[in-house]
Amino acid sequence: MSSPLWWGDWRPTLTPHTGNLQPTDLIECTMMSGGVPTNTVITGQQIIDGAGGGGSAAGYYAQYQDDLSQPLGAVNVGQPTKFRTMDLSNGVTVNADTEITIANTGIYNLQFSFQFQNIDVQEHDVTVWLRKNGTDVDGSAGFVAVVASHGGGPGHVIASWNYLLDAVGGDFYELMWSATSLDVTMEYYPAGSPPPATASAIFTVTQQAGIIAGTGMTALNGLSADIQTISTGTTGTDFNVVSSGTDHQFNLPTASATTRGALSTTDWSAFNGKQAALVSGTNIKTVNGNSLVGSGNLTISSNPRTLASLIGSNLIGTANQISTSYKIAGGTLVANNSIFINDLLTKTAGSTTSTGRIYINTSNSLTGATLIATVGAMTSTTYIQRVFRTYYFNGTHLLVYNPTSQLSTDVTAGTITLVPFNPANDYYFIFAVQNSNTTPDNLGHTRVIIQLYD
Repeated sequence: MSSPLWWGDWRPTLTPHTGNLQPTDLIECTMMSGGVPTNTVITGQQIIDGAGGGGSAAGYYAQYQDDLSQPLGAVNVGQPTKFRTMDLSNGVTVNADTEITIANTGIYNLQFSFQFQNIDVQEHDVTVWLRKNGTDVDGSAGFVAVVASHGGGPGHVIASWNYLLDAVGGDFYELMWSATSLDVTMEYYPAGSPPPATASAIFTVTQQAGIIAGTGMTALNGLSADIQTISTGTTGTDFNVVSSGTDHQFNLPTASATTRGALSTTDWSAFNGKQAALVSGTNIKTVNGNSLVGSGNLTISSNPRTLASLIGSNLIGTANQISTSYKIAGGTLVANNSIFINDLLTKTAGSTTSTGRIYINTSNSLTGATLIATVGAMTSTTYIQRVFRTYYFNGTHLLVYNPTSQLSTDVTAGTITLVPFNPANDYYFIFAVQNSNTTPDNLGHTRVIIQLYD
């Protein structure tokens, strides 16, 4: 027999035809074989492209299969079917081997074909169902009996049916299955003689309705008219879109105290004339080297700067006791600062000797404190003594001057001691007193003023 020859002839029933076939159109195809023509008449709506071929179907679709056998993990426990080989894909993909994922909203037909095998000598049931986004779909399950092994070979059956899916873009589906025996598998068979290989599982998805790929939109914001328009407006209290009839109106109102929207030209001019950004040292001055830009409190004081004005307690007893104290926070002192103390001691009772002292310590305690001044040895029954002390900080130590006597003129006799002082730490200046008798001596640092010289 000679090779067949094919040709086609358009024969529209009404007028000369162009474009796609209509249901009433007729195609007559003629095959010549051995010089004898054989005609076949085809009617129905078809699509033939300009080159005379079949064209490309519009819509989203996919076909996947699996070329490995899939055993069941446990009896009567559902597991998803795997599809590890892609044949065709447009807008439909398989993720994680099992999730049939649809990227575009629409109506889809999902068809599957599963090849089951049973090596047991009795029949077993297989159940297949649909799962959507991880949840089983009610009413989707179907049961298939897989025949027992026979004639020295396993029993076989193919299960196949379809589901119509109403999918939203991003939905994924899984084809689940279970069986009453582990002897049932979803089986792959390699090519034999004469058949080709048999896939263990196949599915196809084709779009049926919705926004078909290549055909454009069928609706916009709920409007389905063939011709739609976009307009602008200023209604409302915020940006909004109003779709009605065939028009979509984008509204951007003018901003006000109660309306969120666009600036008017008057408002824009007002904002454009605003104060330039404040930059310390450029268009805003500093105070004592401190920037006025930023948050927090900026203290402005004269030099010296008073740190504290304390009222101490008058104490009775022979123990060395704290009358008052003041904490200088870490970071307060820097090199070349001086601490000036103006201390007023009063004794209101007793005639024996009573003594006042000044200490520093990293805690508010006399334990472990360093004595930096003995400020009085008062013997009278009533006694008032004013004491002045200045301590210079060189960056690592306080310079402490201990006079050997209290003179009405400049003190010229005494010693200087360097007391370690870490400016990063908190320190307490502690004002203590000690009486000679339990009663009736009464001594205290009545008023203490502490000042800082920068």
